[in-house]
Amino acid sequence: MYPRLLIDIGKLEQNLNAVSKIVKNEGGCTLMIVTKGICADSEVVNMVLKHPEVDFLADSRIQNIRTYAGRGRKTVLLRLPMAGEIADVVKYADLSFNSELDTIRLLNEEAEKQGKIHEVLLMIDLGDLREGIFYTDEDQIFSVVEEILKLKNIKLYGIGVNLTCYGAVIPKYDNL
Repeated sequence: MYPRLLIDIGKLEQNLNAVSKIVKNEGGCTLMIVTKGICADSEVVNMVLKHPEVDFLADSRIQNIRTYAGRGRKTVLLRLPMAGEIADVVKYADLSFNSELDTIRLLNEEAEKQGKIHEVLLMIDLGDLREGIFYTDEDQIFSVVEEILKLKNIKLYGIGVNLTCYGAVIPKYDNL
């Protein structure tokens, strides 16, 4: 018999209930479930979609997001989009992480073609060189933000950072 992974949906739902209570009720935050680790398994995704406290479903693979796009929750591409997949990103993901103004312009053009507004989370690199705009002063960030705000079919959802995931940079007052 080959190795296999058994997922107890009931226990997973209990965990989701506990986490949502902490995140939503006590923390006042939104709740994003990442489907990447389960390859967007349909049974798990269906359970998550039925949960009233889940705001977002996210993945780093657009082919996984495609399986649940348009089913009542915002969808998020958790990585930088590649130029060759811009049409699918706009079609299936409501929000994507971005650090290149050229890519955001391509998303804007495609969103206009599709008659949509695409949201972007602008990633800022804080020193671990993983992803995001690498800047030497904050004026560079402000100029990129100004350019994004001029685009008709792009909405700046917010600013994001990724720290200690790749380069082992410890978060401190200076780098945050």
